[in-house]
Amino acid sequence: MQGVGRGIAGAAMAGLVAGLVAACGGGGGGGSFAGVDSQGVTTGTITGFGSIFVNGVEYETNGTAFNIDDNPAGLISSLEAGQVVTVRWSSTDDGVTRRADDVFYDDAVEGPIEAGSIDPTAQSFVVLGQTVLVDADTSFASPLFDLDSLAGGDFVEVSGLLDDSGPVPLVRATRIERKAPGGELEIRGVVTGRTANTFAINGQVVNTVTATIDAPGSVIGNGDFVEARGTGLNGSGELIATRVELEDGDDRIGS
Repeated sequence: MQGVGRGIAGAAMAGLVAGLVAACGGGGGGGSFAGVDSQGVTTGTITGFGSIFVNGVEYETNGTAFNIDDNPAGLISSLEAGQVVTVRWSSTDDGVTRRADDVFYDDAVEGPIEAGSIDPTAQSFVVLGQTVLVDADTSFASPLFDLDSLAGGDFVEVSGLLDDSGPVPLVRATRIERKAPGGELEIRGVVTGRTANTFAINGQVVNTVTATIDAPGSVIGNGDFVEARGTGLNGSGELIATRVELEDGDDRIGS
């Protein structure tokens, strides 16, 4: 993701890592996640279409650029209600109506549900070491309809907001879709335990030996917010990354 798309991602991640969900009060696909709405950049859940509605606010989309899963030529038809997006917007001549200049979407985590991790009591499951919480507002893509329709080993794409207000960072799911097995694995979060060849995002170790590092000087360090992509796990359970991208947002939109 380059240029505007990468800047939007940085803006979104800077807000989320700062404790977005704790500040805004939880919720899900129904729009009770308030998200971030400041200085022409809004992050939140899609609550409808026509143009596009985020957190219940309408944004005109004539001439809007859609960056979806790192594709800067994405289409609005690829988006779904319940997904978390970031909108860079400006006001039209009436000073009220918002016009979306750019819309960015990427999932929070994508991969197989860890065997035995589905917890009906806590309404949660684990994907690539990330605990995913489900609530009454989480939307499910058909044929899924609730947590009980999921099973260990299902390959899922989870859109949601990151909650780092507690002792363990969580993904509060706003939308869950089951995908065909064997797809690209994807995880986003804060780098910890960086060594020459690995780092961790919560409970998932990422191996970077063969990865392309998209960051200044091809260097990432502890505390950086990154997106890591790969095609499989090694025998030690490490995600073999093909690409790691820095999403710090320090000198980009919304910094």
